[in-house]
Amino acid sequence: MLPFIQIGSFRFQSYLFMALVAFLASTLLIVLRRKPQGVPVWEALALSCTTLVGGIIGAKIFHLAGRVIQGEAFWTVRFWQSVRLDSGYVWYGGVIGAFLFLLVYAKIRKMPLRNMFDLMTPFALSFDAIARFGCLFAGCCYGVRVAWGIKIHGVPRFPSPLFESALCLIILALFLIWKPERKRPGILLPLFLALYSAGRFFLEYFRGDAHRGSFLIFSASFRQFGASR
Repeated sequence: MLPFIQIGSFRFQSYLFMALVAFLASTLLIVLRRKPQGVPVWEALALSCTTLVGGIIGAKIFHLAGRVIQGEAFWTVRFWQSVRLDSGYVWYGGVIGAFLFLLVYAKIRKMPLRNMFDLMTPFALSFDAIARFGCLFAGCCYGVRVAWGIKIHGVPRFPSPLFESALCLIILALFLIWKPERKRPGILLPLFLALYSAGRFFLEYFRGDAHRGSFLIFSASFRQFGASR
């Protein structure tokens, strides 16, 4: 575990630092891939920032909603005092938030949805692949206890963040090599959702952070008041 990264006299939380690296790298990726979609540099940057803002808002709302569902009283001072910008996010809330913000952006700009999502789907994959290293460094989203695992909180655990990062990189590599959007515009988003969901469903069986809570028979991200992902 490496909860903080020291650069000179500056000290950063590992997850936030890796999220920043992920954002910059993913932004560079869509800038490099923008030409086939006919997107200028400034619009690629605008899409990147829109995705970031929507993702943060959606991830935070889902985290807070999960706490309320689990019985916390949202009208108390204690509830809102515990709200922090440096932790407490739900991944799928971020996906939904980013998706909705991009829909609004596309409507305002009158941008074809197929082109936009073909451009932004690799952004999502790249971002998650890199940001998951922040999860590993921070010691959250850890896996079940195994003899060969990485020590997290003093216990050898299945490194689920690394496997999820690998999943995203494999999907991203497939998209970049075969470029299925050239034959069928708009296909990247449904392919991403199908492949990632299947892989994530499998990985959930190896997650050991049960304090995230559950909904019916499914795991959720409710109870981790630190960084729920």
